[in-house]
Amino acid sequence: MPTVTHWSLGEGSIHWRAVFAALAKLESNPRLIIEIMEKSKILASAAYLASIGVAE
Repeated sequence: MPTVTHWSLGEGSIHWRAVFAALAKLESNPRLIIEIMEKSKILASAAYLASIGVAE
């Protein structure tokens, strides 16, 4: 069975700024639910989103 890795935001290869830019173009008001496995990485993930300008 392959190993599954769960990275917090900013650690993986997802281009979050592009994801939020694509969501912003939608006429609807979508919700994005992000699950972070390690509680110790929640604040770092929030800080990452703030650093790229998509969260406060």
